[in-house]
Amino acid sequence: MAKLSINGYEQRSAIKDPLSRPDTSSAYGLGSARSLPTTPAEASWDRKRNAFEDPNSARIPREDILAIYPSEKAWRTVYMGALSNNAFARRVLMTYILFHSAIKNTEIHDVLNRGKQLLTGQWPYTAVPPEVKQNYFDWLNWLACLDETIPNALKHHTWMVLLEREYATAEPVWTRFWDLDRELNRAESRCELREEMDDIEIKMAAHNRKRHFLQRALIAGKDWVLRTYLPPPMWVDWSQVVQDIVAAGLQDGMDDRFHSDETQVGYESGHISDPEATETEEEFEL
Repeated sequence: MAKLSINGYEQRSAIKDPLSRPDTSSAYGLGSARSLPTTPAEASWDRKRNAFEDPNSARIPREDILAIYPSEKAWRTVYMGALSNNAFARRVLMTYILFHSAIKNTEIHDVLNRGKQLLTGQWPYTAVPPEVKQNYFDWLNWLACLDETIPNALKHHTWMVLLEREYATAEPVWTRFWDLDRELNRAESRCELREEMDDIEIKMAAHNRKRHFLQRALIAGKDWVLRTYLPPPMWVDWSQVVQDIVAAGLQDGMDDRFHSDETQVGYESGHISDPEATETEEEFEL
């Protein structure tokens, strides 16, 4: 298979982590002058950072978890939604990868053959309309971009699979966390429960590090996903274009011959002569 290369283009995009701490609406707006603090420290520097926001946290305290997910139902809703959305996006991405790969394997030879025909410089290819030539270049560019887009899209798909597996691996840890949380809320909480909660908090931090790493990888490859979603150019029936050019050329040739037969002159009188009269004069002279 021929390999094409061409410089691509970039589209900037951003992805929001569905499992990250929800942002407040005030973070995106400007308050009145009276509500602004006198010093930045009063607004942000003194705010305690949630351990979920730090991928390098050695442990995630129970209080930080409850600050984001106040109940097991709230966590389960976000967790299942994130898994469902990721799985759907992953299947859509693979569908586009397979679809575009099939188009490339099917059409690349025809596109390259069109380029060879244009390079011959012979009729009828010299009469190809400009918009049809532009369609050829559009296809050439699109196919060339696939040489770089598809491998990176497959890499992005792998990151999505690994993220789903990490969520599934961490689900028992989350389930045990909520069980311990209910038990610790009782009047009599045993020390062994507290020790187990400490172990859960450390496991949560390990899961959080992996989650941050995988989601950063997904964000970094988002542009390749957008390129994968670009549709191919409109397909033009090249054989039909050539047939139309040939038919138009033959019609023009017939019209030229017809007008040429009508306007044959070469006589001194300047008018179209009568063949029968000329023949009579020659016979009389003889």
